Amino acid sequence: MTRDRGIWQTTGVSPMPQGRHSLSIRAAATAGILLAAPDVASAHPHAYVVYGATLRFDNAQRIAAIEMLWLFDEMYSAYASDGLDTNGDGRIDPEELAPLAAENLAQLAEWSYFTYLKSDGRRIPLGPAGAHASRLEQGRIEMRFTLPLAEPVDPRGTRVTFSSFDPTFYIDVTPLERDGFATAGAAPPDCRAVPGPDPAAGGGPRYVPDATARQLDIGPEDDVDASIGARFARWIAVDCGSSR
Repeated sequence: MTRDRGIWQTTGVSPMPQGRHSLSIRAAATAGILLAAPDVASAHPHAYVVYGATLRFDNAQRIAAIEMLWLFDEMYSAYASDGLDTNGDGRIDPEELAPLAAENLAQLAEWSYFTYLKSDGRRIPLGPAGAHASRLEQGRIEMRFTLPLAEPVDPRGTRVTFSSFDPTFYIDVTPLERDGFATAGAAPPDCRAVPGPDPAAGGGPRYVPDATARQLDIGPEDDVDASIGARFARWIAVDCGSSR
């Protein structure tokens, strides 16, 4: 019998309402290593992703795609990679992780891959995801994937911001603290990605009781800017010197 490894597979732990997603944390339950504190174990988030991004510019110096890097937490990585050493060589190769990455990206598609980009406040659709690759590094699954913009944007003439977050806050998605963002292609020489303030930097709790999260739950068709996940989202500004 095959088991579901995707990040959305429903478990008996804090189930989400019909039609919503949940991260498979059965590995933690089986291993008996669920978060020990009762107030946190019964609260969102239940899993963690750290991300970085490279802004890919076209020859007209417009942002044409975002190349994403995700690092999954150790708990999910252990569960999802267990038994994937199909050739028995004692390690899990990128080729053995490829089907898992494809499954996760397919499930992420209706949620805009948890990635949102705006030009002067107007959301620019992203995807479908293009090239992708995964590897297991120091006990954590690293997944890279490319999201083309539906329309390229010129950050020299508009204010461009982007962020990654799970609107339901079941998964906490946070940016890399160091060297997490870069540019590639024909980027203007003065362009850089500048992380904005962390909404949780004031020392408040970065979790929400499950009961509250379920009351505020939304679907992919709803306004993500009004979601519980957006309250914890850290936005990245693309600063090109002359941008507004």
